[in-house]
Amino acid sequence: MLTRASNLHTEIIEDKVYLFDIQSSKATDLNEIASFIWNSIESLSMEQMIQQLLSEYDIDEIQLRNDMISFIEEGKISGLFIEK
Repeated sequence: MLTRASNLHTEIIEDKVYLFDIQSSKATDLNEIASFIWNSIESLSMEQMIQQLLSEYDIDEIQLRNDMISFIEEGKISGLFIEK
């Protein structure tokens, strides 16, 4: 199970998520799909997220899966997500 890092402050402005790392003073903005993953990572499984995104966006399923895996893996490396 993944959880969001606790050292990040989150702001939502016009459906876009902005993350502010309190320790490093760095800011990151997420696109719509990354924002959805950020908001859902603790409550939905990967498959549930994929199915919901496929129902909302005209997107290729294989590309979506690959992009989600990349975002989550990069997020774990950069400290956005913590594996519990």
